[in-house]
Amino acid sequence: MLAFEKLRVAFWRERSAEERLLFCCARQDFDEVWQARACDIIEAEPIDWDKVLAISVLHQVAPLIYRNLQAKAELVRRVPGATLLRFRQALLLNIDNKKALATALRDSLAWFESLGVDVLLVKGTSLDVVLYEEAWFTVSQDLDLVLDADWDSFDGATQKRILEMNVARPLIDVHCHRHADLVMNGLLPLDFGRIIATARRCQVQGHPALLMRTEDELLCACIQSFRKRYFRLKSIVEVAELIERFGEGANHPLDWDAFLDRAVQEGCGGIVYAALVAAHVTHGCVLPEHLHERLRVGAVSKLLVHSLTRRLSCTSLEALYVDRFVRGKMLGRGLLLPYASIGLRKLGRSLRIVSSQLRRGGASDRRDDDASNGEKSGDHR
Repeated sequence: MLAFEKLRVAFWRERSAEERLLFCCARQDFDEVWQARACDIIEAEPIDWDKVLAISVLHQVAPLIYRNLQAKAELVRRVPGATLLRFRQALLLNIDNKKALATALRDSLAWFESLGVDVLLVKGTSLDVVLYEEAWFTVSQDLDLVLDADWDSFDGATQKRILEMNVARPLIDVHCHRHADLVMNGLLPLDFGRIIATARRCQVQGHPALLMRTEDELLCACIQSFRKRYFRLKSIVEVAELIERFGEGANHPLDWDAFLDRAVQEGCGGIVYAALVAAHVTHGCVLPEHLHERLRVGAVSKLLVHSLTRRLSCTSLEALYVDRFVRGKMLGRGLLLPYASIGLRKLGRSLRIVSSQLRRGGASDRRDDDASNGEKSGDHR
């Protein structure tokens, strides 16, 4: 753990005042220690509050940052009134958005219940239920559902309605037996059969739904972190909070041994390692000993991940998604750490996918900012 602590100190030393302030505030438990650290930052250096707001919005955590800035008088009095107003507007818009998503989720679960179809909640849709004290802390664009059913088992009218859900507002991203975002164009052999079989059956919005085991929640959060280049603040909150909220004594506590074994079995060792390191250096969550060995991350890969982590993948929170578009695909420095984390075999396969897409002109139904620049399309289409 000494190497992690040295990395963490070096990482914070190289960050701007705005980034350090955001890392302090991007957490549910904004306790006295982190409040004091945030106050020290704003007392020591001038803060560009417009930049703080812009990054908060870009990284989908503006409501959470606003809530935490208000927790300490010494903090909130330093924020310009116009910036506070824009933070509040972002909060109110997200509250309305989350209400609409909750209504859409309830109606969707009720409909699938009438069809006798089990529904697994994934990504932010699941985390709003199991992780956050308030769903409005972070911003979500859609609902993500995985059906325990084959697409061909539905009649034409049902298929049409499901397809309509994928273009409705709010958008409901429905997949059968897997989720395209989490398998990354087939790059990851994520076993959704096992995930569904071991999921917990619960009541959500008054209707039955499946919730993943804590180990699978964290694995999917690490994959999402990879897709979002490891330093999206929302992804860091997801990974770190899952570790902290589901420690010993929690309901459904995280089994580290089972989680690390599962990450290796699913071919995600490097991805999980980079996601956990990013969460540790930014958020401070505690990680197990001998992590790189247990995840079968080689010494060279470990050093590369640490080097790019220290440099925030050679970019900044503000510019994490500033890329050059090459025939519809996004290419930028923020991709360095994701590519470094997947290993040579997956890297070669990912580059072949991107090369093929570039030759086709980058055509896709919906553009996404996946780390591998993959197309995002439903399995049922």
